[in-house]
Amino acid sequence: MILAVVAFNMVYAHRVSLRHDSFDLQVYAGAVHSWWHGGSLYGYGLPDDGRSWGFTYPPFAAIIMGPMAVLPWPAISTIQAFASAAATPLILALLLRWTAQRRVWWLPLVVAAADVLLVPFEPWDSTLSYGQINILLLALVAVDLLVALPRRHVLTGIGIGVATAVKLTPAIFIAYLLIIRERRAAFTAAATAAGVTLLSAVAAPHESIDFWTSKLFDIQRIGEPSWTDNQSLNGTMHRVYPHGATMFWVAATALVLAVWLWRVRRSGGLADRVAGFALAAIVACLISPMTWVYHLVWLIPALAVLFDHAAARDVPGRRRLVALVGLLAAYGLLCSHLVWHTYNGLLGFLTANLYVLVSLALLIGLPLRPPGRQRARPRGAHRLGRASQPLEGVSA
Repeated sequence: MILAVVAFNMVYAHRVSLRHDSFDLQVYAGAVHSWWHGGSLYGYGLPDDGRSWGFTYPPFAAIIMGPMAVLPWPAISTIQAFASAAATPLILALLLRWTAQRRVWWLPLVVAAADVLLVPFEPWDSTLSYGQINILLLALVAVDLLVALPRRHVLTGIGIGVATAVKLTPAIFIAYLLIIRERRAAFTAAATAAGVTLLSAVAAPHESIDFWTSKLFDIQRIGEPSWTDNQSLNGTMHRVYPHGATMFWVAATALVLAVWLWRVRRSGGLADRVAGFALAAIVACLISPMTWVYHLVWLIPALAVLFDHAAARDVPGRRRLVALVGLLAAYGLLCSHLVWHTYNGLLGFLTANLYVLVSLALLIGLPLRPPGRQRARPRGAHRLGRASQPLEGVSA
């Protein structure tokens, strides 16, 4: 069944890629091709809507995308579509495995149903239509936090480190590891990110200096922060307080980080890895200078936590109902495309910042299991067999 899910995702990715012509993937391929053939990595630009769009990631990302310099476009688009198509059910399986075990549901069927429900989910749809890489980064982090970390594997942190070296946003998970006192994993992640970045600097010194001293701080190069596309706190502040946006953004970021820390501490360090994963991902979306709509695939873990809570037999009925309402509301709003509708007054503010408000609501209201109940053995677990025993610390 999982192969059928991957095939379905491949077909869907091909169909929706026609909408935006995999524009971001074209930028990646064009910049890497230009660089590997003597041009400038950050000097390349693909014109669209009166702007020139260039490569926005560190040189390490361009190095691992090196095959794009020699492969034909059909091969590049097919490989990227397959990678996203395969990464999606992997992520869903890791997020939903404990819920399925506890309710004695067949995990492949749960994954297939969840995958179909992603079709109208705008962040996932946009990721595929633009040829973005966020699903792949999400998979790297998910494997680290939901497979390697519960097993205390010595390599825990490498996935987070690689993801951070490709794109800075996943660095929030290094902070998360420190907060929950997983110091070895945090050190491995930080060392991996630093190591591959330094190796990239040796391989591409000019591009590394250009990125880390100039391009990193040029937000305008990525786009206008005030655009509705930017569903981060920075985007909201630029839309509401255009002349003092940076100051308000810094203050809002500090407040969000404080709430995050309070929630993690209050939950006893979050032995529930899925909830910890979800909260860190929400914070990453909120505090990033630019959070395009397709970046909000990082909210998928939060939806999984809401589903887990709504389906739990050991949670009081009222809390299950609240979780279900929250799940339907968050999922529905993220599928609504209301963010693109223009209105005046308060309604205009709400729609223009809709996904920011959803992220804030998830940060504050995401249900967490009491620490003493996070390792309870599910009913019927004895029927699942030895191979189906839950991993320690996975969303119980």
